[in-house]
Amino acid sequence: MNYLNTNSALKKDKIFKFSLPVKKTCKGAKECLKFCYATKGAYMVYKKTVDKAHARNFKFSKSMFFASRIVEEIDRRKIKIVRIHDCGDFYNQVYLNKWTEIAKNLPDTRFYAYTKSLQLDFKAFTRLPNTKIIQSFGGKHDDLIDFDKPHARVFNTDYELWARGYVDSSYSDLVALNTKSLFIGLTKH
Repeated sequence: MNYLNTNSALKKDKIFKFSLPVKKTCKGAKECLKFCYATKGAYMVYKKTVDKAHARNFKFSKSMFFASRIVEEIDRRKIKIVRIHDCGDFYNQVYLNKWTEIAKNLPDTRFYAYTKSLQLDFKAFTRLPNTKIIQSFGGKHDDLIDFDKPHARVFNTDYELWARGYVDSSYSDLVALNTKSLFIGLTKH
């Protein structure tokens, strides 16, 4: 069974993702819930199927076999880029540590995540050269955002994004992954 898949936005860049249920795992969410793309569009058209897959992933993520099986899948499928959560978030330190173990075992695969779970300790994860955490505004822990590290904001318009000096990653996650800028912007769609 495969736990990583892709979607139309990520597929063009050969990025795979691991998804979790939004309401169960987005402990740091606040303002973002008002415009969360994981609660509309294609997610709603296929809601029953999507909910079932996300629930399966959530249950699996608690398993003692999670890290080893994800490592095996990424290796077997020769996946080079993984977005940890196109929906959902790091729900506790134990789960985050599993992703650290996964990334450590796959140095030729790049891992990245947008997160509002800023109350967790990301030091071990971000020390790895193949990882990137993008702190995301709009949550309960915005006061913990470190402006000396990558962070993301959602803007209403492209003009607003550019005027504030943010790079636009609205149309490709590779921009967020590869930019040296600490200012990553997205526009509402």
